[in-house]
Amino acid sequence: MQPLSARVIDRLNDTMRLDVVSRRTPAIRNDDSDLAALCEAAALALNTCYGFFSFIHADHQRLVGCYGMDCQNVPIEQSIFVHGMGDDEIGPLIIPDLAKDDRFQDSPLLNRTLNLRFYAGFPVLIEGELVGTLCVADRAPREEQPHRIGAIMERLSQVASALIASKEAELRAAQMTLNLVRSQRRHDLALRAARVATWTWNRETNTVEADRLFRRMLDVGEDTDLAIADVETVMKPAHRSALIKSIANSLDDDREFSVEAPLLNERTVSLFGRVLDLPDQAPNQQIVYGVAIDVTDRQLADEKRRQLLRELNHRVRNTLAMLQSLAGQTMRRSASAEEFNAAFSGRLQALSNAHHLLTEQDWDAVEVHELLRQQMDPLLGEKRHRVAISGNSATIGAEESVGLALIVHELTTNALRHGALADGEGSVAVQTDIVRRPDHEEAETICIDWRESSAAVACLEETGFGLLLIKRSLDKVIGATVDVEQTPAGVHAHIAMPLNRSHRAGGIYSG
Repeated sequence: MQPLSARVIDRLNDTMRLDVVSRRTPAIRNDDSDLAALCEAAALALNTCYGFFSFIHADHQRLVGCYGMDCQNVPIEQSIFVHGMGDDEIGPLIIPDLAKDDRFQDSPLLNRTLNLRFYAGFPVLIEGELVGTLCVADRAPREEQPHRIGAIMERLSQVASALIASKEAELRAAQMTLNLVRSQRRHDLALRAARVATWTWNRETNTVEADRLFRRMLDVGEDTDLAIADVETVMKPAHRSALIKSIANSLDDDREFSVEAPLLNERTVSLFGRVLDLPDQAPNQQIVYGVAIDVTDRQLADEKRRQLLRELNHRVRNTLAMLQSLAGQTMRRSASAEEFNAAFSGRLQALSNAHHLLTEQDWDAVEVHELLRQQMDPLLGEKRHRVAISGNSATIGAEESVGLALIVHELTTNALRHGALADGEGSVAVQTDIVRRPDHEEAETICIDWRESSAAVACLEETGFGLLLIKRSLDKVIGATVDVEQTPAGVHAHIAMPLNRSHRAGGIYSG
């Protein structure tokens, strides 16, 4: 076969042509039934052995819809039609006898199984660019007039062009539908993950369409028809009229509305919406499209945060007052700056440790044995083994925890300086028990018994601030008592604090 001319190669590699081919060909399979029927009709109309459609790429032809032959890819050098692309205008190429045309003397199409002699190829244009050819071929030469062949093939090539364009449009529409479905699924997943409900309201009919989440928010059955009146009736009556008026005013002014609706089921729903004019919407219809978000948890969290801030403010004021009192009392009973610094720093550290423990528990409750160890261990050091903690434990509230922390600090400090832990043989036993209060069968009290044991001890200073602090640290806790006495073996202190039932803990701890 003769080599392709530079003009033909330029036309084959034209970027605009190849762009149209690359966009249109994916919609057509090699065994496309519609193109196969068209190629068969062409072959039968002209009484030829073969009919096929050829997509012309830069380096090969892809044969599809073949009649009388197998579909395959053909190298561009073996193409018959491309040899006619060197003309000024690309038109039909009809060759009555391929064997007599010098351009195809060595073509394998003449000498192999097809044994082609006659060929007629008509260009198929889409968007003004050549995408392929509709072809018929035969094993025998033909002497028919070109105008008869052209009348049939030109019309069929126009049908092929329209068919390919429609299939590409169908493929594009199917892909758009698939993309839309995927996008909708992603959208639905995002709404479900964010717990955002969707709804529409037809203002003409006052009917509401809503998804399952919106119906669950309102406690409305999934299978029941929903009207705007049904939405109104689940709102709390005190807020109903104001909410409806606010929504109506926003819609009348063509503004988006955003309202929070307290519901009878004690939940609060935030509603957002506006009127959207869609192309398929009747002129007299007003469809409100909106979303709903359950903001109950957020409101509860906001209220809890406000309560915590109020509680924090209260505790800060109490702590500052306590620090002021501790500083004043310690200063009055200190003989020197060093003595004041040591005593006040210790009490301040006791408060800090108690606050740290409470912070870790979100200021809810503290376990008694943990509080005892936290206050005593840093002071005891190597003498830790001489203190035993045992008995039933419980959790106590913030006020009790701060008070008990100061008491334990003072008892431990006194034991180390003057009591059982001052010599090398004494010990301290801390026993905790939970007992029922005699005045109330359902009420319980945790009793903490501090008992020192030593051969030689010094008494607590009766006028000292430490003893005063021990006796008054639980003044704010109603029903709490602290009794301190000096025994021959050392200090004996008995602390009793009422328990909140929610703070009861049942473990047995031993130190």
